[in-house]
Amino acid sequence: MRSQNLRADAEREANRCLLEFETTDWHKASIKEVQERLGVDATCGLSKAAVGQLTKEHGKNKISPLPNPWIWKIMGYLFKGFGSILCVGGILVFISWKPLGEPSPQVANLALGVVLIAVFLIQAAFNGYQDVRFVSFLFICLSLSAQFSMPS
Repeated sequence: MRSQNLRADAEREANRCLLEFETTDWHKASIKEVQERLGVDATCGLSKAAVGQLTKEHGKNKISPLPNPWIWKIMGYLFKGFGSILCVGGILVFISWKPLGEPSPQVANLALGVVLIAVFLIQAAFNGYQDVRFVSFLFICLSLSAQFSMPS
């Protein structure tokens, strides 16, 4: 019963969005008509009072930050790319060293397992470092956006 209600609600919402999309005519309107609808003037822009009112009504013109689930980011650093292969390989080598290597476990298997896990952790740290550098670069680019620019 509940799943049917949810499905019906989702279908109604999809139909509403489709109808809204189909009935929009902004792309057909002339520039003058669009200016009248929005209450702006192309030569003068908005008055300070209108800017203040619209800012109160809609908020600042800025990009909202994306959610930052740190646990999934860390898991991505560890297991994306070759990380999962390195981890599984390291675990299998450790298993072949002690439980499967009895009665005389090979020290080379232990060394290989340690090296594979070390490479696994180093590549995860490198992925995290690259991500931090990229995010700092994006913040620099965002500081150049229209929100922070000064009118001339």
